[in-house]
Amino acid sequence: MKKTFFKNLFRDIKNTISRFLSIVVIIAVGVSFYAGVRATSPDMKMSGDYYFNKNNFMDFKIISTLGLTKDDLSEIKKQKGVKKAEGSYSIDAVIEKDKQSLVLNINSLPEEDSINNIRITGGRKPKSNNEVIVEDRFLKENKLKLNDKIILKSGNDSNLGDSLNNTEFKIVGTAKSPLYISEQRQLSSVGNGSVKGFVYVLPKVFKSPVYTEIYVKTDNEQSKESLLNNESYNDSNKDIEKALKDIKKSQWYVLGRSTNVGYETYRQDSNRIDNIGKAFPFIFFLVAALVSLTTMTRMVQEKRIEIGTFKALGYSRVSIVAHYLIYALSASLIGSLIGILIGFRLFPPLIMNAYSSLYAIPDSVTPFNTGLAFQASILAILFTATAAVAATLEELREVPASLMRPKPPKSGKEILLERITFIWRRLSFTKKVTARNIFRYKQRLFMTVIGIAACTGLMITGFGLKEGIIGATERQFGEIYKYHMQGTLIKNIDDGEKNYIKEKILNKDNVKSVLFTYSKNATTEKKDSKNEDIYVVVPEDKDKFNSYINLSMDDKALNISDEGVVITEKLSKLTNKKVGDNIIINLNDKNIDVKIDGITEQYIQHYVYMSPEYYKKVTGDRVEFNSFYGLLNDTSRISENNLAKDLKGIKKINSVGFKNNIYMDYNKSIESVNTVVLVLIVSAGVLAFVVIYNLTNININERRRELATIKLLGFYNNELANYIYRENIILTLIGSLVGIFMGILLHRFIIITAETNIIMFLRKISPIYFLYSFLLTMVFSIVVNLAMYKRFDKIDMIESLKSAE
Repeated sequence: MKKTFFKNLFRDIKNTISRFLSIVVIIAVGVSFYAGVRATSPDMKMSGDYYFNKNNFMDFKIISTLGLTKDDLSEIKKQKGVKKAEGSYSIDAVIEKDKQSLVLNINSLPEEDSINNIRITGGRKPKSNNEVIVEDRFLKENKLKLNDKIILKSGNDSNLGDSLNNTEFKIVGTAKSPLYISEQRQLSSVGNGSVKGFVYVLPKVFKSPVYTEIYVKTDNEQSKESLLNNESYNDSNKDIEKALKDIKKSQWYVLGRSTNVGYETYRQDSNRIDNIGKAFPFIFFLVAALVSLTTMTRMVQEKRIEIGTFKALGYSRVSIVAHYLIYALSASLIGSLIGILIGFRLFPPLIMNAYSSLYAIPDSVTPFNTGLAFQASILAILFTATAAVAATLEELREVPASLMRPKPPKSGKEILLERITFIWRRLSFTKKVTARNIFRYKQRLFMTVIGIAACTGLMITGFGLKEGIIGATERQFGEIYKYHMQGTLIKNIDDGEKNYIKEKILNKDNVKSVLFTYSKNATTEKKDSKNEDIYVVVPEDKDKFNSYINLSMDDKALNISDEGVVITEKLSKLTNKKVGDNIIINLNDKNIDVKIDGITEQYIQHYVYMSPEYYKKVTGDRVEFNSFYGLLNDTSRISENNLAKDLKGIKKINSVGFKNNIYMDYNKSIESVNTVVLVLIVSAGVLAFVVIYNLTNININERRRELATIKLLGFYNNELANYIYRENIILTLIGSLVGIFMGILLHRFIIITAETNIIMFLRKISPIYFLYSFLLTMVFSIVVNLAMYKRFDKIDMIESLKSAE
């Protein structure tokens, strides 16, 4: 009996190979997307951790206003938990290239196996004072080559020769550095403030008697997985950070990894992928699982005569259930294996490659993620196996004699359309049959509509995610940030010094207006009791502030008052605060209780805006200024560069940056996310195609006898095709329209899930994207219908004459 059992099982698979393969394909698509996208974020983090560990990336960077001595270095080395500490030198300078001043970070070359070790990508390390290693990306972008000479200049009125023993260097090598993995760099106080690259020279090139910074490496094992387990890493470093801060002899700053722009932006981007990967793939997978469940259920229902025969021949219920269970397990297991192999090889490298233009992470670590593979496979197998068992047990409730007869077709009932007589009378016979068939097979109606609606909804969600990410950046830099220039001062200044510097700035022809501000990092407590970093901004004139940063909510203008603060929208959500509530801010190591007077629309970072009068009221201090915003007459790159040079000549101005440069950096990051979203949209389209193909295939297989009878009555193939296609197109139309509403709900859920703490996305979908998703679904349906046309030639008319008895 066992031999007969397996022989029949293999015969069943062979005879229903298209059905079997459709389950395999739909499971493979769902599993590959779920496992692949979910694995991408951990792979990105492991790749980053691997690179940082291999190159001994620092845990802390210590800088001081007065420089750091060898005694300071010795004191730091004595601290508990410090594994290694090294002094280093750095300075910013510019080079002239194609009539442009390019800002470079000049660093002292670390020794082999020391902290922040660089990776040579071409050439060799410097051996003399007039040799230099240049960032490989900078070399390529600026069409430089090995053995070229570069001349460093100060970028301001100072003499670079006072800081360096040599200013002319020969390029002998190219490198990557763990300190500079991102194109986005911190603002510089020289040139136009926008750093374009780094170079390394021998330490003896620097004239400074003190170190510029000291890098610290701890013995914390968590640093090996600081990206993968960032929260644990930060918590375990708190004691060492406190100890380092407690030994300061002059004003110095202890900066962790999160203050490194490259490290932090990479961490945020990998978290963003993680957030997208939590929701979108799961819903994608559910759609695939739902369709495979439907396919399996309907296949078992078609096999009722075979089930009745098994039961009549004495096969036990367990054996009969096992027959269809093994069928389902085989299809889902093969599909899961294919999906896992494709998913892990396709999605992580594809998405990580999209970020390769932004981040210099040389090694891609993409291990086999056993946990995700097991999770996806178990879910897929569970869905199809449960469907097979439940459907078989349902059929086995009947006696063999009943099972060996085909299920009588459902009797037609009057449908709603028939009651609308002025429409019904005008329909042809075939159209009336189509309308009745659609509503007669309600299970097919609902499963087809739900399957297609979910696919349309996923495409709408993908398009909406794209618009939400890009739209947020465009709105932030186009409509909210109205200023063109932002500058910082060397130290806080009072009103008298402010007016002197303002007059100097306004004397520049390209400056239209300027507004001085006090800007300071602070923290506040979120609703989960964890701290969130914020920026407190106090403008010198609250009435002019909206000319530089547009404060508004729902297109209604807001103004800073003397009765409270204006906070950004994302901050209000994280802290669960509304207008009229109070919020506690830790500013300059002092807790201040402020009242929320307004909540403003903003998409990047968290800000608290307050007037000078309210600042004095809550802190007891008069405001001193340390930064400024400016509006310009000409925002071309040349004009901005010239202005930056002029402003650097004004005493007490530390750095000058321009909105255009920051916008370009954000745009590069957004382009990478855009590529990821495109992958999601294409994947949703593939799923839609597979789902429509699968459901159409089932529809034709289920109705072979009906179609054979109609063909026998004299219908041509094209008429027979129209008979089926008409139903498919109508169901696709209904499914697509339902999918629009499903897409709106999915989009809202996923866009909130995909946000990180410091970024909020635009929560809107343009009507054009509804149209795109609708048209794509219809196109897939038409293509599937055309691909199925040959199936009508294979319908045997004799089938309709065979007796069911």
